[in-house]
Amino acid sequence: MNIVLDSNIFISDFSLESPNWETLLDFINENESQIIIPQIILDEVEAEYERITKSLLDDYNRIANRLNKLSTYNSDVISIESEDMMPTKDSYIDYIKVKLDIEPFPYIDSFLTEVTQRAIKRIRPAKKDGRDFRDTLIWLSLKRICENNNHKQIVFISQNVSDFANENKVLHEDLAAECKVEGLNIMYYTSLKSFINDFIIQYSENLKIYDEKWLEDNLDYEDIEDQLRDILYGEDWIGYFDYYDDDRAVDDFNVRHVESMEIDNYTSYLLPNGDAIFNIDMNGIVYVQEEFIDRNRDKIYEGDTIKGGDIEFSLTIKISEGKIVQSFVNDNYSVH
Repeated sequence: MNIVLDSNIFISDFSLESPNWETLLDFINENESQIIIPQIILDEVEAEYERITKSLLDDYNRIANRLNKLSTYNSDVISIESEDMMPTKDSYIDYIKVKLDIEPFPYIDSFLTEVTQRAIKRIRPAKKDGRDFRDTLIWLSLKRICENNNHKQIVFISQNVSDFANENKVLHEDLAAECKVEGLNIMYYTSLKSFINDFIIQYSENLKIYDEKWLEDNLDYEDIEDQLRDILYGEDWIGYFDYYDDDRAVDDFNVRHVESMEIDNYTSYLLPNGDAIFNIDMNGIVYVQEEFIDRNRDKIYEGDTIKGGDIEFSLTIKISEGKIVQSFVNDNYSVH
């Protein structure tokens, strides 16, 4: 799931160290989610951070000067030069990028025409006076991010209820209707707290029943094994065994079994219709059998079945109405 944060979410807590931020980052790490920030929002955050920093420094120096005038002691309150304390260009944005591991969404030149048309026609989030270029550009960026998402859904968190929400603080019906026509699902929340209370908690409750024990009991291990055989077909297994030499002319190997399959860890997320997607990391043991071909007699002779190695692989499943309805073994495996 992709999550977009408006500039006011950063401005309300520049440190990104509150319990709400901690909960959000924990959710992202556990559920293969990602924070994506449009470049216009990052630029606005940087500018506001610099403005607030300069304002606080100016206030400090004014107070320092007044204290120095009132002081009857020899020690002076030290003033601070703005140049010494002002953040270097992009320093706070670098902090955000590292802290949140975000992916900036760039400016799209082609949006200019649509922004202009929406302003002329007073299409929300443009205001009745046709202004508010910023919010319209953000809205178009949100839709493009949502379009690029496999499941056509994102979360948008913004305190700007006047432009994006209605009186009930949910996504404005005009914007919601626009999303419906375009097959998009933009879930709007007014704060990190509301997102945590209204989404993350319920999200966790809906997925709670699908724990590791449930997965172990419901995975189709025979199907997983069949898919692994197809993926491993043609693998050169000779390099995994010490006893082979040039005199042992094995023509091929056949994957016989993948046994002792276990779950290492997994992540999960919900689709808009309530279905769940799980990405599962697993391990097992591959057993392979030698094959010798007698071309004169047109026969294949089976040799020893031996341990080919330990395999690590990943599995993606879809759960609908309490049942696994799709299961795909990904081809990013390793054998050692």
